[in-house]
Amino acid sequence: MHIRPDLKGKSVYFFPTLDRYFEGILMFDAKEKKAYVYSVKNDRKYETFFKWMIGLKNQKLFKGKKSSLTTIFLESNPTSPSIASILRESDYPLYWKSSMLMSLEDIFMLIQENILLGGKFAEITAQKINGGLELYFFKKEGKSLEKKILFIAKGILLEYEVYILNHVLQGTHLPFPVKAGKRTLNDIKDLIQYVFSLNICYGQSTTGLEDVTYVRGTQLVNNAQNSSKEHTPFAFLEKQGQPDEAYRHVDCMFIVKSKNKNICENCEKLKKTMQQIHRRILTGKNSIKVIHASKNLLIEKVKEQRKSY
Repeated sequence: MHIRPDLKGKSVYFFPTLDRYFEGILMFDAKEKKAYVYSVKNDRKYETFFKWMIGLKNQKLFKGKKSSLTTIFLESNPTSPSIASILRESDYPLYWKSSMLMSLEDIFMLIQENILLGGKFAEITAQKINGGLELYFFKKEGKSLEKKILFIAKGILLEYEVYILNHVLQGTHLPFPVKAGKRTLNDIKDLIQYVFSLNICYGQSTTGLEDVTYVRGTQLVNNAQNSSKEHTPFAFLEKQGQPDEAYRHVDCMFIVKSKNKNICENCEKLKKTMQQIHRRILTGKNSIKVIHASKNLLIEKVKEQRKSY
């Protein structure tokens, strides 16, 4: 094996399959003027790339015949330059024929370049994590995080998750399966564009219905009991006391599918319930069970009872 001495210590990656690789390190013995490959997997040295591959094969780590010039790469990505480039062999085609496949580094550079150029995804930031990459989508009028895409590398394959307001978005709402798979440049662009354009559900606003929050407090509770004879909440109050205070349904979808609405289908159902409570309060029919009463209302009732004694 003949390589340049300046490549000593450089890692190379043998891909027997598209989603699996073995790392080797190029070493050079100055005294013997001899290069070899150190195999990280089995802690052995090999005089040639071919012998390294045979050594791994003898350990039953892969099957079949492979060409070292087309399956050993300079990066942990089978679309990167192969060792043919350092052996001065320039006429070898890409073995996997997958030049459009994206790696975590490719996605990171895509985001960085668009930010620097003020491009389409300029409002998105990227952060590398151990074994993955996170893309952050911030609210336009502030610094609060609205959405996030998490990419995890499985060899050359990528799996992903989408978070809306720190909640995982169900796969049924996403453009393609979240499990590890081949991702092309177009796949990544389409996914980022899809998440970028998602409208978020912020729950049913309490504006004009503030008396409901005073009576019911931080949660709306079912009248009917469950199998454990408990009255369970079906909505919770968020951002209490703030201008964007709202009740969120326990089955909130977190995204708005209809173009003509600004909250999801399940949170929209809360409006009718809140209006009914509001009307009862206005008509004086606001008798309420303890299970439904807010803390403030219970304190008020206790004070009234004490005054009557």
